[in-house]
Amino acid sequence: MDHNVANFASFGPDGELRHSSFRVASGLGLRRIGLAAEQLLSPGRPVNLRTFTIDGRQSTPFVYGIESASEVLSAARALVAEGYYLILNEQIDIHDGGVSGVAQQGLVEFAPDATPRVVEDPNRTVARLPAAVAESVLSTVYGFDLSFPPSDRLEFSVHPLRVGSRNERMIVWESSKAPGSPLSAEISWPNDFSRLIGDKTYGLVVADALGLPVPQTLAVARRVAPFRFGVSTDSQETWMRTSPTEPRPGLFTTTRGWQDPFTLLEVEDPEREIGSVLAQDGVIAEFSGSAATATGGDYVIEGQAGYGDHFMLGGSPSPLPPDVVSSVQELLDKMRAALGDVQIEWATDGRQVWLLQVHVRSLKGIGGQTLSAGRAERWLDYDPEDGLPVLRALTDQARAEAAGIFVVRPVGITSHIGDVIRAAGVPGRMARPELPPA
Repeated sequence: MDHNVANFASFGPDGELRHSSFRVASGLGLRRIGLAAEQLLSPGRPVNLRTFTIDGRQSTPFVYGIESASEVLSAARALVAEGYYLILNEQIDIHDGGVSGVAQQGLVEFAPDATPRVVEDPNRTVARLPAAVAESVLSTVYGFDLSFPPSDRLEFSVHPLRVGSRNERMIVWESSKAPGSPLSAEISWPNDFSRLIGDKTYGLVVADALGLPVPQTLAVARRVAPFRFGVSTDSQETWMRTSPTEPRPGLFTTTRGWQDPFTLLEVEDPEREIGSVLAQDGVIAEFSGSAATATGGDYVIEGQAGYGDHFMLGGSPSPLPPDVVSSVQELLDKMRAALGDVQIEWATDGRQVWLLQVHVRSLKGIGGQTLSAGRAERWLDYDPEDGLPVLRALTDQARAEAAGIFVVRPVGITSHIGDVIRAAGVPGRMARPELPPA
């Protein structure tokens, strides 16, 4: 065998044993399938029955999670009657924090809590990455080097613990040659894997895989072992950042200095909305802020001197030196080439602009005094000094009343104030809009 596979036995439509990864007890016809099932079955560990045809047809029947030899025999009789070849294999735990998916022609798709067939499931949102990026991301998160053959179609799963016939961390479910043109897709999230490790974490791991400047980070996730990525900033300081499963701007803790991540999760996240906690190298910031692609492909670059937490929570943006703006623009240009339109949080120590957060989205249609597009016949006043919880309650009221939000003090378009209003889908302005005549 060329790959690590789940322990298996393969049978023809006549019930005869063809191949196996273990010594199968002797038996006649389909009875031998039942004997093989008895050898593979163990308490809490069911078996799967896969099928294939000589002509290589895709999407043939797959019976998952069979718990008795008699059920295996019953399913096998029905499938061989239709002319299928069978593969009986031990069930690999797909809920262990690992992922399953398909690698083909330079593209890899994967998700947690699923078999490789997840790529065919319209109810799931799989991660889609170029093969080289996927190899880096999965190697980083699961802590071992892996690669995907460029000319093969590989159905695979990656696991936190060693499994299968070779006792390795990656299982190959099916392998075949895949001639044809390379495949490609836009990198985007949220997806089911970004929700597993946290939205902010996923964006930074992808950015690191692309060779972009991400501070060295220790990610403490709920469902996978702690992992590291990024490059040291040489600051000898730590920032703690929470990474919700979906973007929740400004809702959870970001602090300068170490905090116990487990206490933080216990106190702040009883609903388990946080995928991971990040202990990230600090940046001794000369300037920091946020930026995004805006109307016409231009950039909105905002911030202030020093650390950017005050700006993100509603402080007024300050003029930035031209060399800082130019450096952020260069970083955005690199990111656009790989990711398309992005919104980022950044900080510069005078030597390097560092990425602190990455989202694939744009602020097209936003700019000037407009925080969020749209019209309203009534406007609710919001003072940034009242804090984000007040703003979230106000956006709920605005949605219910078809109203807009008027921010009474200047704030950054790319700050959390703007993010919260846009996420709520209500109009937002920093100049009091004229109301239509009564």
